[in-house]
Amino acid sequence: MTRRLIYLHCLSFPSESGQTIQVLRDYYAMLKHDFEIHLFYLLEKENVVAVDMKQELSKFGLAENSSFHLHGITGKHKSRGNLIDLATGLLRVNDILIVRTMDHALDALKIRNKVKKTKVLMELHETAIPHLIYFENKRWLRGYISYWRERYIFSRVNALICTAQPQADLLDKLFSKHATKLVLPNAVPDEWLSKKSDIMTQCNDSSFHLRYAGQFSKWKNTEILFEALSLLPDNFILDLAGGKSCDQSLTAIYINDLATKYKVNDRVNYVGVLQPTSVIEFISSANLLLLPLGNNVQSMYFTSPMKIFEYAISGVAAIIASQPTTRSLVSKSQVAFFDGNSAKSLAAKINYLYLNPDLRLELAKNFFLWVRLFL
Repeated sequence: MTRRLIYLHCLSFPSESGQTIQVLRDYYAMLKHDFEIHLFYLLEKENVVAVDMKQELSKFGLAENSSFHLHGITGKHKSRGNLIDLATGLLRVNDILIVRTMDHALDALKIRNKVKKTKVLMELHETAIPHLIYFENKRWLRGYISYWRERYIFSRVNALICTAQPQADLLDKLFSKHATKLVLPNAVPDEWLSKKSDIMTQCNDSSFHLRYAGQFSKWKNTEILFEALSLLPDNFILDLAGGKSCDQSLTAIYINDLATKYKVNDRVNYVGVLQPTSVIEFISSANLLLLPLGNNVQSMYFTSPMKIFEYAISGVAAIIASQPTTRSLVSKSQVAFFDGNSAKSLAAKINYLYLNPDLRLELAKNFFLWVRLFL
């Protein structure tokens, strides 16, 4: 019997955001397990013609499927209410509502009261336990209010999906009563395996290319890449792809400011926001891949970086910030770790792997074998 999953969240198209990529990949993969999927996206203007979803899906390497439904939501300032109304209208007995934010979790619990036997599953991501982020930023009142809301929601949803083991451990520590939980890390599409073997051609110029692909959110601590580069010889080049909230103009300014600050302007290349299907080619042609994370609760406990899984497919060795989240996924036999708060540690690790190509090859091989467990 086909089960129906309704994802109570508004995506945006066109979009290169990590969240949209993650949602589309994850739920498209559910088609293989006999699920019918319903997702929603926001139409920017009333009465606008819906975007060409066949074309949009192709950007993510996905094809149209009769069991994969995308519904447009109108009303920019009323989108949450319209989303609730549309989702409620779609629901049938025994359908599953998926949420990823506290606001939508409350909405889903209200919907469950109207449509009996509906199940509510909550995914926990970078803002999984918001009161910790508020406390970290010294927003004490907001944090205490959020804590009590989290306590209410975690105990009333039907199940919790954690994306990292430290996240699950923290959930047990902070909330004595919560719904059944399951740890499901991110993954990558299995079709990337064939693409990787076709395009793995590393840069062969005289420079040594370090690469990062992703967002430039503050909690990811991407500034450390520029500082580390300033500590390395001139033959090291930093290539960057992605965006600060996927805004290329803002990202270009951000990169230029940091390159100027650390006096590495001539050694930094920004290629812009890439189509999701082009990311594998960008990272596979690097000499070494970098993944920074800051010393904050999001990096330490909440994130399950998609980039770890994408990097592993590439066939290129990676240096990753050492945090409980990353160490719960990979070991030092698969990647090189560095102190996430030390540019000197990162630069030293880069230089060590530069001088030891055999070790780079061994790490890349082990990294690739590891990721096959998540395909």
